[in-house]
Amino acid sequence: MANRQYKDSVFRMFMNNPVELAKFYQAIRPDTIIRPEDIQINTLEDIMLDQLKHEIMQSFLERCKEEVLQMMTLQWDAEEARRVQEEEYQEELSAATAKSKAEGLAEATMKIIRNLLKKKQLSYKDIADSTDTTVNDVIRIAKESHLAY
Repeated sequence: MANRQYKDSVFRMFMNNPVELAKFYQAIRPDTIIRPEDIQINTLEDIMLDQLKHEIMQSFLERCKEEVLQMMTLQWDAEEARRVQEEEYQEELSAATAKSKAEGLAEATMKIIRNLLKKKQLSYKDIADSTDTTVNDVIRIAKESHLAY
């Protein structure tokens, strides 16, 4: 970790110096003349502060401030990020599965109620009791399905 931080410090010293950047740019683009005063240095931290100042991505940056700062200072751990992402995925999957089961159960219950209404052998109360719903729900389903009696 120390070696990586050392390399980062050297890189930052070099990249934050407009004179050195102008020399570097001219070395890779000899056909272009650039003066140090023509160079504008933008850091991730500057961009993040600017985004916050203009309320762009504000909720994301406020919610994920620590992670963004860790990424900016090269302390971000890809394995930890993958683990957190997997946990979030599992939570979303569980919520979606529970919602899907509830919707499936509701749909199955409605189907049973409609079948019982078609037979016209039970009262709305008996249908409600046997399907664990309310009489008002049975009446609503009967009206929506044109099966009211």
